[in-house]
Amino acid sequence: MTTDQSTTILIEVLTEVEALSIVNVLQEKGITATQVGALTAGMRTETVGTVQVLVKSCDLEKANATLIAYQEALKNIDWDDVDLGEAE
Repeated sequence: MTTDQSTTILIEVLTEVEALSIVNVLQEKGITATQVGALTAGMRTETVGTVQVLVKSCDLEKANATLIAYQEALKNIDWDDVDLGEAE
């Protein structure tokens, strides 16, 4: 029995921080994920680089659902209620 080990792009984002946040959320749900392209995204050039979040093709459906839930949770944060600590 063979399994599909190919990868596919789940999403492209502008920063490594955003990509790593998504990778962490996916991994918490048991989805193997990685990010590529951080070096070119961080370059200060005339072109915009992106960071790709890759998942196994067989996990794409679950990864998409997890990503949508994560993005919705971010939209629902009421920053007026978040304690960010005292300003220094």
